[in-house]
Amino acid sequence: MLVSTSAAPQEVEGVWTTYTDGVRFKIARAGNRNFLRASDRLEAPYRKAIQRGKMSTEKTLEIQCRAMAEGILLDWEGIATEDGPLEYTVDNASLVLRHNVEVRDFVFEFATEQENFRSEGIADTGKK
Repeated sequence: MLVSTSAAPQEVEGVWTTYTDGVRFKIARAGNRNFLRASDRLEAPYRKAIQRGKMSTEKTLEIQCRAMAEGILLDWEGIATEDGPLEYTVDNASLVLRHNVEVRDFVFEFATEQENFRSEGIADTGKK
């Protein structure tokens, strides 16, 4: 069996995929080092509460969405609010993930599917 001894670049740098007409996301693979580091850093102040099962659902969601924004959802095209186009920033991505369950589910499901990050599958995702 042929194995790799390092992560493929697209696992950390992400690949572009279409969400709907006119909306695309650049998504890195779940479990990549940037996501794991962000999760560890964001959870650190709450370790005791997490271990005791006493952290609120709202705080858990906030941490998960921020970690996804820092390490998984890396860019977008076509996202807007009532006020017009929404620039990609980590803060904006965290808010979008937190308040749009359909987007959060799509990003997470794409990020966890290993086929999306195989070199031969990248052309199918609409990568720039």
